[in-house]
Amino acid sequence: MYKEIEGGPNLISIQQAAEYLGITVGTIYQWRSQHKIPYIKVGRRVKFKKEQLDQWLTERTVHVGIEPGLRQ
Repeated sequence: MYKEIEGGPNLISIQQAAEYLGITVGTIYQWRSQHKIPYIKVGRRVKFKKEQLDQWLTERTVHVGIEPGLRQ
């Protein structure tokens, strides 16, 4: 896992993001190039904020058994 720095932006690498999401590094690269996942450029490096990944996952959560527009 990654080391959190209190008060810092807590940026994680592509490898760490793939591990966190349970997908391959190749999928992360593909989604990044297709602008499907939020990322940050730090110079030539690509980094991710864990909080943004959590929000991105929340936005894509499918609520089963609930009528559209009636989320709880």
